[in-house]
Amino acid sequence: MKHPLCIVHWGMPKTGSTSIQATLMEASPLVGGTFLNVGVGNSSRLLATLFMDDPRDFHLNRRWKIDPQALAEERQRAMTLLDRQIAKAGPGPCIVSAEVVSTLDEAALLRMRDWLAERFDDWRFVGYVRPPRGYLESEFQQKIKAGRKHFAPDKNYPGYARSEEH
Repeated sequence: MKHPLCIVHWGMPKTGSTSIQATLMEASPLVGGTFLNVGVGNSSRLLATLFMDDPRDFHLNRRWKIDPQALAEERQRAMTLLDRQIAKAGPGPCIVSAEVVSTLDEAALLRMRDWLAERFDDWRFVGYVRPPRGYLESEFQQKIKAGRKHFAPDKNYPGYARSEEH
């Protein structure tokens, strides 16, 4: 039997997603809903590992040099864990949150859609996009806090056009 609803929360950089994810983790178990996770609020690595053609291409998997066999095992464990969470969920919505949704290619999004369709009667994507000016201001502030001396707006401009292509 399928669960009635999944809300997939995503946000482009500098939209407050990390704060939302931390709040959802702290509030778990949620009253009236279920926050699907594998122990961290941001499920970007999880969704990338589950749905990308080659999960080694996800920046954290690449940085940590996770081999294909380990990723395949991790994919299976994560799928099992999520299926258990969905099976135990009450009638309220299930929620998953991941910034990576804004950068997945069409094939990965189609795999995610198929996964959702097997488990949920309905699903909604709730996303946040920050206006370019606000994004650049925030990025500039972050660079100053981090002690970086150079700021190149042309290199830091959000990739809205690239994101539309996917």
